[in-house]
Amino acid sequence: MIVSQVLTSGNLDETIAFYQHVFDDVEVLEAHDFGSSSDNQFRHVKMLQHEFYLMNGGEVTSKIPALFYMIVFPEDRREALEAMHGKLREGGRDLSHVKDMGFSEDLFMLQDKFGLVWHFWSDAHCETPVILPSMVMSDDLVGKLEDLKSFYENVFEHVEFGAPSYLENGILDHVSIKLLNHELQVCETREKGLFSLNTISSLNIGCKTQDEIDRYAEALGDQLYPGGWLKDKMGVVWCVDWPEMLTLLTVANKRQEEAMSRFIVWV
Repeated sequence: MIVSQVLTSGNLDETIAFYQHVFDDVEVLEAHDFGSSSDNQFRHVKMLQHEFYLMNGGEVTSKIPALFYMIVFPEDRREALEAMHGKLREGGRDLSHVKDMGFSEDLFMLQDKFGLVWHFWSDAHCETPVILPSMVMSDDLVGKLEDLKSFYENVFEHVEFGAPSYLENGILDHVSIKLLNHELQVCETREKGLFSLNTISSLNIGCKTQDEIDRYAEALGDQLYPGGWLKDKMGVVWCVDWPEMLTLLTVANKRQEEAMSRFIVWV
């Protein structure tokens, strides 16, 4: 199972309170506080029908995460979408200048104060508001959709690619990719040096066995880091994870925590 993963700074309950203010539809499915530091937190949340793992350790950088989130509302609820856009802008960064991705002048892309990037769309065919995880291919990835397709088809047993659509300038406008249970919307931009595939927004694969962990780590891993983190050959950051580790960290005594912490290192 693949889940959207967010590595952010600060207290996660304050982060969740902000998103509750924005979406008014946030459910905490699982919560763990572990370690000797009160900042070591994990929250499994659902926002507008999409599940996220939230963890401490990240920070907002000048590089914008290339994994972002599209908020789609029914056309007849556009006013609510515009109000949500305004709330997410509080303390964030305006990205309306990004080329090839300006859907509208009033609903432009932005980065919120916790580092997540959001785009917005109102659609007559949308029945209920949803969040769609998305990826922008920029710099060296432009034009490499077939490489992306071939790579993930060799990694995952269940991969579905939709029909791609292109802008008049030849840039990929949109294609839908489904990896196991996780659907990702992919687009391109010719904007240089702005986007970065990093741990602020990444993907988590929950594995049940060591064999499964080893298989995904070997198939995906172009660059390997401690704690199950890796970056694949397309640049996407993953955490190949055994979810029960969080339970162990929650109940560990100080000596056990220190032993496990040598293996749990955020990149």
